[in-house]
Amino acid sequence: QKVYHLHIDTANMRINGVQQLAVHYEYQDERGRSHTGKETFPPEEADRWKAGDRVTIRYDLRRPNRSLWVGKA
Repeated sequence: QKVYHLHIDTANMRINGVQQLAVHYEYQDERGRSHTGKETFPPEEADRWKAGDRVTIRYDLRRPNRSLWVGKA
């Protein structure tokens, strides 16, 4: 899936004292409808992603608004 970042912001989570970041993204389902999702990453990983990067997103075919960011395509 081609993913378009909507934005990156602070997540309501710390791991080992490190503030995590939420990556908000947009993707299209098999019918071409747009959906949004969010994944939480440590700062050094969140900063690697850019708008338009190709990544693997898995989503529920019956509920395509439910998604999971898998990683690089």
